[in-house]
Amino acid sequence: MEVAATILTILLLLIFLGVTLLWKPSPCLKTLGGKHVLITGGSSGIGLAIAKEALSQGAFVTLIARSSAKLEKAIDKLVDNKTISADRISTKIADVGDYETLADAIEQSFQWRAIDVVVCNAGWAKFGYIDEIPIKDLHATINTNLSGMVNTLHVALRLMKHRSDQEHARPPIDKNTFGSQMV
Repeated sequence: MEVAATILTILLLLIFLGVTLLWKPSPCLKTLGGKHVLITGGSSGIGLAIAKEALSQGAFVTLIARSSAKLEKAIDKLVDNKTISADRISTKIADVGDYETLADAIEQSFQWRAIDVVVCNAGWAKFGYIDEIPIKDLHATINTNLSGMVNTLHVALRLMKHRSDQEHARPPIDKNTFGSQMV
């Protein structure tokens, strides 16, 4: 039994190494210059740091958060060094767990500039043992961390795909385009 487990482990390791060595992902975006980056939970922490980096690369950024006061402070932090213009930043107040409000915010953001990159960063947690955390807090965590991500992607990807379809529209094809060889 031990020999079989060892052989299986070695085979899995070899497969992993083979895939790792042979697979060479190519980045879709080499730079964020001129791109529109939408960031949920962008008013503080990691989201704000992502916004700062995107802006430093020349991106346009939309920050979505629940608090207008935090969004105003975020803008102040981002434009503080005078190298970043406030006109490259849009803010929207929305709770990612509220689909309708979030959808409106994302659609308005898309009208400002077509979205190129989505960062689902909104999240929170109440720490403790699961049986000691009030159920309302667990539901709120799921609503923000899971449903918030799903809501964001559901709206943003639909808009992004629609734009992609329009930009890469193919001319109509009929049997006369290629002759009568079409089946």
